[in-house]
Amino acid sequence: MSSAWARPVELVSQLTCVAAVIAIGSIYASTSATLDPNGDVTGLLCSAFGMLVIAIFARVHMGRIRIVSLGMSFALFTIISLLATVASAAVAVGGTSYVDSTLAAADSYIAPWYDWPGVARGLPWHSNLQWGLGELYVSLNWQPVLLFAAVAIGMIDTGALDRIVAAWGLSLSMTIASFHWLPAEGAYLYYGIRRADLPGMRLDLPWRYPEALARLRGNHPSIDSSTMIGIVTVPSFHACAAVLLAWAFAHNRLMRWPMVMLNAGMAVSAVTMGGHYLIDIVTGVAVALVSIAIVCALDGEPVRPLPFRRRIHTDRTSLPV
Repeated sequence: MSSAWARPVELVSQLTCVAAVIAIGSIYASTSATLDPNGDVTGLLCSAFGMLVIAIFARVHMGRIRIVSLGMSFALFTIISLLATVASAAVAVGGTSYVDSTLAAADSYIAPWYDWPGVARGLPWHSNLQWGLGELYVSLNWQPVLLFAAVAIGMIDTGALDRIVAAWGLSLSMTIASFHWLPAEGAYLYYGIRRADLPGMRLDLPWRYPEALARLRGNHPSIDSSTMIGIVTVPSFHACAAVLLAWAFAHNRLMRWPMVMLNAGMAVSAVTMGGHYLIDIVTGVAVALVSIAIVCALDGEPVRPLPFRRRIHTDRTSLPV
């Protein structure tokens, strides 16, 4: 049984789940929040945990065959992602004052030439660009499915998938951990840009999550599907995910560059489509890179993918003496 749990990166994923459950339970016990009153998330979590139990049983009795490793990684990925949505809502309860002015000031410092409200208000005049940015932004919904499919057919190794899932969990943990002290309403509300000002905008999330935040910070907060909608502004998890997914797909030579370019676009789209400040993107990228470095160090792997460099094999015995 010990061999089934020997890899440190797998322990990172499992401990992320445990830490999320403890955090959610602690916050729920210390506040008046109502947790999942309609059972929207409970059923999904129970199904994912059931899948994980089956995968553990199969791992112990069948070893590290591809289908078993894939099932375990998928179950852990699903649990981590679902727990993260609950945890972000729980952390928002009773949060500190909004930090939008600080984030806007940071934007002015790192990119004084960038006119956030001017760019946003100009989007309706570029409908094709607006449509493309929207497609890039929502690609986060289907890219993980493509990743697991690539692993299933052998295009990406299951060992690499273990590292990817662990880095995903670490990034989510770091992103959510800071949210209680760094809540923000988002750039659209800060700059006074209404939904009606952007008639071609297909996504309304930048205006919905401030409403969700207000409910969570109110007198009778309820953690349910209406408040678990991606309310963390800084660091941007879209930017985190863009780096992690680019790194994941970079393990396959054919998928590497198309997916790197797609995810670069997804990170950029988070500014206007997600209502993020530029500093949100910068910190999101930094969180992902730190997570990748930690996971690779734990697994004894060099931080190679994004593996754009070719490996050079040198047979030292053939060198002239």
